[in-house]
Amino acid sequence: MGDGMGDRILEILRHLIEGAELDRHGAAKVAAVQLAAADRYLKALEHHIPGVESRRAGKKRRYRFDRSELIEPPEPGHAIAACLAASLAPLFKGTDYETSLRDVLGLLVQRARERTEYKHIDRKFLFVQRGGEAMLPELAGELHDVVEATLGSEYLQVQWRGFKGDVRRARVQPLSLAIYQHQLYLVARKTENEDPFLIRFSRVEDVLREDETFNYPRLTQYDPEERFGQSIGVFISDDFPVETVVVRLTADWQLYTETHRWHPSQRVRIDDDGRVCVELRARICPELKSWVRGFGPDAEVLSPDSLRTEIRDEVHQLSLLYQVGTE
Repeated sequence: MGDGMGDRILEILRHLIEGAELDRHGAAKVAAVQLAAADRYLKALEHHIPGVESRRAGKKRRYRFDRSELIEPPEPGHAIAACLAASLAPLFKGTDYETSLRDVLGLLVQRARERTEYKHIDRKFLFVQRGGEAMLPELAGELHDVVEATLGSEYLQVQWRGFKGDVRRARVQPLSLAIYQHQLYLVARKTENEDPFLIRFSRVEDVLREDETFNYPRLTQYDPEERFGQSIGVFISDDFPVETVVVRLTADWQLYTETHRWHPSQRVRIDDDGRVCVELRARICPELKSWVRGFGPDAEVLSPDSLRTEIRDEVHQLSLLYQVGTE
């Protein structure tokens, strides 16, 4: 094949790869050849180049380049992961991350275009959103800085408000961005010798990203799975002691407890009278107490004694609050 012919065929292929659909007339124009030569070049490309395909459009035959022919179709696990990622997109509403998460699914659908089992894949696997971050997209710029600093292990100066509205400021090492109950939390620490703590992202007021970097901790120093595994929820501070908690539930909860896991350390025992004892080892934090309260009169705390006493006193206060005839 002469260099001139090769250049002309490559010119046609370039247009196809860039997204053009060409019939013989279009190919003849871009390659500056006669129609008969354009026909030969197009047929040769379809025969020898994976992804070049033709279709009949009326009396004309049109050629296009399909990139999906060059890419292996996604595995089912990848499809599920992309769907779940796209389901998280509303959490980042109004930011570039919302678009990026949706694009992941779009790329997968494009790769799986010819696979019938992936039809309607976007509706087959869902992560159901609850609530979300009320402050996005107002904090989109701050989110970008936090993400970039976390990726680059760069120091951040952060100002945020605590649960009771108190203003806090700190220079921190950003370790992780965590999602819990569809809300964002920054896991950070002030120095290498201090334990990590949480900053609720929606309460962030100001972020300054520094050029200075820090050494990301080794797994033995910071393991998110281990750190969060000691809690029900996101309270990870050592201010809340880890203890063995035993809660006894009524018999109505037997099937539910046998098929549901609240905590990795959970163990379930069924008493002779059918009542259910749930035992787990976790931090005695506000979320654990809320978990116990959520069962209402169906739950009795057996241990530790401190938690039993606290829940008993709260129940007494509630009974006073709801006494008939009081104002």
